[in-house]
Amino acid sequence: MSAVPSFEMHLFVRTEAENASDVRRLELPQSPSFLSFDKARVPEFTSASPASGREIGLLEPVDTAFGPRLLFLVSRAFGRGLRLNGQPLPRVALLRDGDRIAAPGGRSFGVALFRRPSVGPAGAPLSGRECPVCRTALAESTSVFRCPCGAAIHLDAAGENPAAEALECARLASECPICTRAIVLEAGYASDPER
Repeated sequence: MSAVPSFEMHLFVRTEAENASDVRRLELPQSPSFLSFDKARVPEFTSASPASGREIGLLEPVDTAFGPRLLFLVSRAFGRGLRLNGQPLPRVALLRDGDRIAAPGGRSFGVALFRRPSVGPAGAPLSGRECPVCRTALAESTSVFRCPCGAAIHLDAAGENPAAEALECARLASECPICTRAIVLEAGYASDPER
């Protein structure tokens, strides 16, 4: 089973104008990236340091013990006037799903967590490893949910494994027994990103 990031961080950029609102989604790369304005003052992510005066800050998705977060280092030039959830934004912030950054001039950035569960056959590397929910060994052909902590949990659908009783441990457990993260089996946003 190939390693797939279990989450993506997206920024929803809202620009308020007279009687209208424009919303754009920016998908943050999995590596540190600069959030800056292009020449037309449209926000974008770049891997190289942008021209002076255009950078908003440096962002990096991080997976913490408390779940996915977004490390935000605010540039000195742009930092004045930014607000995080209504409060002045510090120079270094650890953002989470649902946070909103407001900038002067009617522009705001909403942080959204997109979960992408890792589901597939256990394969040879996980064969024989014990499911932490039912304590039964995983077979190579068994479908599993792979938690970001590394735990592999049964996810056989009824009829998928006719030789044995289908074990749907990941559907029965609400959280991983190893790290206590919520088990999410459907790809999608953790909260409404356009609120």
